[in-house]
Amino acid sequence: MKKLVIGEPVIVSQSTTEPIMHGGWQDPEIRCKDGVLYVRFSGVKDDFENHDRENKNPVYKSIDGVNWEKVKNNALEWTEAQPEITNGDKVRFTGAPSVTDPELLAKLGEPAENRGKSAVKAPCFIGVYTKAEMRKILGDNVSKTIMSHRLKKGATELDNKLCEVKWDDLAYGRVYTGYVGAMYAQPYREDKDGTLYMPVCSFCVNKDGSPVSSYRCMSMLKSTDHGYSWEHVGTCEYKEEYNIPNAIEVEGFMEASLEICDDGSFFMIMRSGSLSPFVIGDDDHPAPKSYITYSYDKGKTWTKPEVFFDYGVLPRSVKMGDGTILMTSGRPDVYVRACYDGKGKEWDDVVHVLDVPKEHYYKAYWEYTCSNNSLCAYDDTTAYLTYSNFQLKTPEGVRAKSILVRKISIVEE
Repeated sequence: MKKLVIGEPVIVSQSTTEPIMHGGWQDPEIRCKDGVLYVRFSGVKDDFENHDRENKNPVYKSIDGVNWEKVKNNALEWTEAQPEITNGDKVRFTGAPSVTDPELLAKLGEPAENRGKSAVKAPCFIGVYTKAEMRKILGDNVSKTIMSHRLKKGATELDNKLCEVKWDDLAYGRVYTGYVGAMYAQPYREDKDGTLYMPVCSFCVNKDGSPVSSYRCMSMLKSTDHGYSWEHVGTCEYKEEYNIPNAIEVEGFMEASLEICDDGSFFMIMRSGSLSPFVIGDDDHPAPKSYITYSYDKGKTWTKPEVFFDYGVLPRSVKMGDGTILMTSGRPDVYVRACYDGKGKEWDDVVHVLDVPKEHYYKAYWEYTCSNNSLCAYDDTTAYLTYSNFQLKTPEGVRAKSILVRKISIVEE
């Protein structure tokens, strides 16, 4: 029988900025290349007034997981640490920039009434324009909703381009001050024949422009040309019946972690709400749950989502060399779970890596951590986790926002 052994936390970097939810020293990610670990995180406050690119998203590296040093070329080294895809390139994907130009948006007029009612359901999802409507101001760029950051094989500079997405029913939804198509690109996976699959948070409409769901959905894209272009495969819709009674800030499926199992089946773990610090809940008004869904036809159709855990934002997973699947998620705490069946069906109990006092779950969890976290495989039975802790102090005794890593070992009992 296997079990997880989680090592003590190691500090990557600390800041003396205000230890609050929004600002720098949070949202860490981790990667491993040839035995070298890399951690990237948000390093300055949200306003980015100084536009200091080196400190906006700093990258640190370590050869032993204990001693960390800052690298010089953040964007390049971070992409170099990305695993190669079949053609030898290293590439990461993000959502395309939102459409914010007021003069352009004014040409569209107000969204149809029947596509604006979702504002009641999720504050960030207000109004939707169809692809045909957005074509009036975007022209042929209407389908370019994924941004690629590519380091071609043998190249020394990044090639950043928008990717075409073949998706007839693509819709643009409002997020804060702008409109976006495929809202967030999630980490992709490559199958045995070199096809890339990537979940995206999406706004889904029917042929007449009416909403498929009042909430965000999770759609699957695939690419057969190494990520230069994509096509829509299928969508896991969020339905009213998934709502738990009195839940706060239900958003639908916002973030997902995809795994391709050895038998060819897929599964996704998805968040359905953020437990935002701007919306205070309590035991009678709980946070939305996280869900898991399976596909047996390469993402075309998905099983009815099942509750995976009571909480969870930014779910991330990794398939280890020994067949173990590890996943991590957060908010209000930071969690790790393990699955040893190779199919994402049977999961061990949640391990709390960082505990927020129960009385602060809804009132002040952001005083403890941003909860966003990430993990990567180091070898067949070793992984590393990164997350933030806002309660630690510097050697001088000053409370600081801290970026941590912890070693996770899979051992036989």
